[in-house]
Amino acid sequence: MSKGVKKLHAEIIHRNLLKNNSAIGSAVIDMYAKCGLVDKAKEVFDKLSARNVILWTTLIAGYVQQEFAKDALDCLEKMVLEGISPNNVTYACSLKACTILGATCKGGELHAQAARSSLFKQDTTLQRTLVEMYAKSGLLSKAHEVFNTLSARDLSSWNTLMAGYAHLGDSANVLQIFEKLKRDGLQPDLSSFSHLLSVCSITGMLHSAHMFLHSMDDDYSMTPTIEHYTAIIDLYGRLGYVDMARFLVKHLPFDPDKAVWHTLLDACHSSLELLEGIRLLRIEKGRTTVL
Repeated sequence: MSKGVKKLHAEIIHRNLLKNNSAIGSAVIDMYAKCGLVDKAKEVFDKLSARNVILWTTLIAGYVQQEFAKDALDCLEKMVLEGISPNNVTYACSLKACTILGATCKGGELHAQAARSSLFKQDTTLQRTLVEMYAKSGLLSKAHEVFNTLSARDLSSWNTLMAGYAHLGDSANVLQIFEKLKRDGLQPDLSSFSHLLSVCSITGMLHSAHMFLHSMDDDYSMTPTIEHYTAIIDLYGRLGYVDMARFLVKHLPFDPDKAVWHTLLDACHSSLELLEGIRLLRIEKGRTTVL
């Protein structure tokens, strides 16, 4: 893939197509970034004579895609110093960088700037990114505040709020949001049930966890994934039901992955249980599994 990008880039240079063509420059930067070659993307960017908001934003987005969040925010600062104002996509990418870094203060500053420029009210993607940033930072009151301003609340927005409350072990709010999204005419998806089962595990809600797991198939024709079963295994472990955890691992409808085995071993509190968990890990159905 990277060889093909470099070959295409060489052809573009040969034909002198980069000169004064920000669209092609942006495409080349984006291609390199998506291949993980952010240094090459920056090299192309630095050689461009006219750098507009589109080019800056493409580079910032590339850094965010590869989780070089600090570099993304550094680019934003340099762009502003050059007198170029961010657009809605720039703000959204920069807020994602803040989410990666947990830089809530910087995210709050960007929120205020976007609000002053009126971009915030016009762009639902930007609004949802703000909800995600605040929710993942544990600032659920701020996340809810932004969420309440959304003109269009899609399932992703509801799930983002659920995830934030689930991470805090706030089962009451997770369940409330689940009911509200259904009243809003939306059908929960696999992520919705992941958040439900996660908070059930954290808070020890065994009956509710079983109910939600069966509801996936019975009410929504969804097949639970390994992530959902892992949450149940974790719940059994938290409650001390090690035999039930082992039984479920042995009867999963698919091969256990590393997360399942680690969850099972975490559930094995005594030395004998731990030895049994390791034995299962190594010889279950004749498979060899490496932690």
